[in-house]
Amino acid sequence: MSHELLDHNSRATAVGLSARALRKNRFGIVLFCISQGVPYYLLTNVRYMLAGGEKPANLNIWMGGLLPALLLLVGIVPIVMARSSLHQHKPARAQTQLALTLLLCLSALITLLLPLWYHSFDGMSRFGEIDLTCLGVASFYACISFLVVFGVWIRIGKRLITAENPWSLEAATWVFSFNAVAWTYLFFILDVL
Repeated sequence: MSHELLDHNSRATAVGLSARALRKNRFGIVLFCISQGVPYYLLTNVRYMLAGGEKPANLNIWMGGLLPALLLLVGIVPIVMARSSLHQHKPARAQTQLALTLLLCLSALITLLLPLWYHSFDGMSRFGEIDLTCLGVASFYACISFLVVFGVWIRIGKRLITAENPWSLEAATWVFSFNAVAWTYLFFILDVL
C-alpha cells in the first residue's frame, strides 16, 4: 500500500500539482504575502507617530526611494514573461528573463543599501530613524526576493521546474511582485506624502 502511494505521489510530482493542491498553494502564498505586509503596515504607522509629516529638505528622493521602486516594478515584467515562456515549453528563454529580473533586483538592492551609509540627513533625527529602518526592512525583503528568484533560476536550469510543474516560478512571481509593490507603497508614504 505505502509503495503504491509513494509511486502515485512520484507520478503526481512529475506531472504537476493537482487542481486542489494548486488552490491550496495559492491560498498559502496569499496568506504569506498578507503576513509579510504586517511590517509595512507597522512602519507606516510608526512613520507618522515618530516623524509626523516631516521630510528633510535635502532628502535624495532617488537613492533609497524612487530608483529601487522603479527597478523592482520593472522587474515584475520579465518574471511574468518567464512564466509565459515556461508554459510555452521554452525554459531557456524563461531562464534568461529571470536573469533580467535578478539583475534588476540586485540593482534595487544596491540602491536601497547605499543610503544606509551615505544619506543627506541626520540619521538620529525622527525622520532619519524611521527612514533608515524602512530602508533596512526593504533591503531585507529585496534580498529574500533575490534569493527566491535565484533558486528558481537554478531549478529551471536543472529542468526541475517545467511547464507541467510550474508552481515554484508562480510562487516566486508572487513573492517578487509583493516586494516590489510593498516597497513602492512605503516609498510613497515616506518620501512623497
